[in-house]
Amino acid sequence: MWNQKKVAAVLAVVVAAVTFAASESQALSVERVKPNEPVTVVKVLPSADDKKSVDLHVKAFFGGCGSSDDFNVIVTNAHDQQRVRIVRLNDDPCELYAPDGKTFTLRTNKLDLSKPFYVDNPVFVSARL
Repeated sequence: MWNQKKVAAVLAVVVAAVTFAASESQALSVERVKPNEPVTVVKVLPSADDKKSVDLHVKAFFGGCGSSDDFNVIVTNAHDQQRVRIVRLNDDPCELYAPDGKTFTLRTNKLDLSKPFYVDNPVFVSARL
């Protein structure tokens, strides 16, 4: 027969397990979030072959294995502002010495060039001394 002490003990174990599981999953999800990739916007042009798209030419870290497909352009509109965030989807594990990085061309159809926009990423600075 279950008495109050047994029920309280079982509830305490369940609450502890749920709390531990929630904190572990939160810690894992925090580790998976990548910081903003440092980039420098070099040029912004309407796409030559797709009139609805914009080509962003950005300079970023390059270890020798990266490509434009490793990046995603996120455009958000809030309070009459366009904000652009460049996210690197895949790390570049190679170790080529390229202190000036590489210029990548990234395409988006969500940016309106008739309005100003802000880039949320930190600025990429050459590693050359």
